[in-house]
Amino acid sequence: MIAISPWSWVGLAILSGLVSLAVVWLAGWLTATAPSMSAEARGTDESITFLFHGTELADDDLDLPATLPDRTDPISDWAGLKAWLGGRFAGIPDTPGDLTGDARLAAVDPADRAVLILRRQGDVLRVTLHDPAATGVAERHAALTLSHIQTARLAAAEHAPGPIGLTDGSGTLLWANAAGRALPDPAQQELFDGTPAVDTPRRISPRGCSEDRARWFDVTTQIDGDRYLHHATDVTSLVRAETARKELLQTLAKTFANLTTGLAVFDSNRQLALFNPALVDLTGLPAELLSGQPSLMEFFDRLRDRRVMPEPKDYGDWRKQIENMTDTAAGGLYVETWTLATGLTYRVTGRPHPDNAVAFLFEDISDEVSLRRRFRAQLDLRQAALDGMPAAVAVIGRDRVVTLCNAACRRMLGVDPESSFADMTATDLMTVCNRVFPNPSAWREIEARIKGARPSAPLKRRVTDDKGQKIGCRLAPLPDGALMLTLDRAETPVPENAALGA
Repeated sequence: MIAISPWSWVGLAILSGLVSLAVVWLAGWLTATAPSMSAEARGTDESITFLFHGTELADDDLDLPATLPDRTDPISDWAGLKAWLGGRFAGIPDTPGDLTGDARLAAVDPADRAVLILRRQGDVLRVTLHDPAATGVAERHAALTLSHIQTARLAAAEHAPGPIGLTDGSGTLLWANAAGRALPDPAQQELFDGTPAVDTPRRISPRGCSEDRARWFDVTTQIDGDRYLHHATDVTSLVRAETARKELLQTLAKTFANLTTGLAVFDSNRQLALFNPALVDLTGLPAELLSGQPSLMEFFDRLRDRRVMPEPKDYGDWRKQIENMTDTAAGGLYVETWTLATGLTYRVTGRPHPDNAVAFLFEDISDEVSLRRRFRAQLDLRQAALDGMPAAVAVIGRDRVVTLCNAACRRMLGVDPESSFADMTATDLMTVCNRVFPNPSAWREIEARIKGARPSAPLKRRVTDDKGQKIGCRLAPLPDGALMLTLDRAETPVPENAALGA
């Protein structure tokens, strides 16, 4: 056994006393620095008090924590308290910092004698709800708040723009809002059917709503205990718009049916939404396939299989080309000519439509291309015939611009009007002719005849080149106001004093 001296017991007693003093001092310091509800400041039977340090709730004298309606979590900050009291008192600041001094707020309802007192004490804001009409202030305030909310909800349902009805399990109408009561009884019975499919919207046109035009409603039913709550939305304008759209589509379909141009419209999902009979005739695709709304890629795949489009050299590149073609058509820039192995020629045009849709037009331009080719062949044949002539020939159009000349004319005059950037006028032609065959008086006379009235008979003149060889000039009228100038070295010379019409 260890012996303890009396002085050791004395030291332990002194140490214990010092520890006790430190604990008492620390408890007092914590009590002084933290906001709390003193005994004399706590609420009475007619009031409740809240203490705020900043925006956070520091203390209150409620037996149970205050909660917002339809919520279970207690109020812990200024925003929660304002939401709890705001429906009963107006003018509560958004934050405690917005309060510059003390405030006393009366209730919104004049019959309510409750007041809300806001008083600042240093960094602490004291909020007191005083209600002389109740001993359970918090309970009465919660009941009033719930009553106000229920009243607001009932008013919102009563004045809702769409009909609302409440029925029991047998279908008896228990309550309807103003919009529902405004409907005739037969319409109410149809809209507020007591036993419909729950949560399944249904579209109804009730009887007796309008004498001239029917009204349409989308009705949704929900179960509320053993009762049914029906919400109806007026969609008359939507139904009429859809009807007008269908009628327009039918009109367009009838119009498209008479077109010789094939039409294929793809919607925003790139599915075939509309086509006409001409598309079936031009592509040879079965109407059953097109009616099945194939995708855009499937549509062009079938065209490729039937050789209704040029055969691609590489299938992967071809699919990329189709995608690019679709993007280009969406921008309104796609036009392409397809020359098929069958000898047919199609012009394919892509056009953008609203809502990111794309329309493709297929035109059979085989006759047009064939006519153009024959016309071009005839022009080439005539040009070859003119080039084969030894005399120089230049044709001057009705606008007095040189439209063509043959090879002999280009060699003789050293000009080529077809390759020139600017048009060669009759004056330009006369200037060149006078430079090659100097005879100002003769060329002035010919130019005057060209610019004057249309001659009824050819005009003949004779000029001399730099070697002294005689050149015969002949200006003859052509159809449509055109003129033909001929320069021929082999032509029999005509007297210089010959008459203008000779």
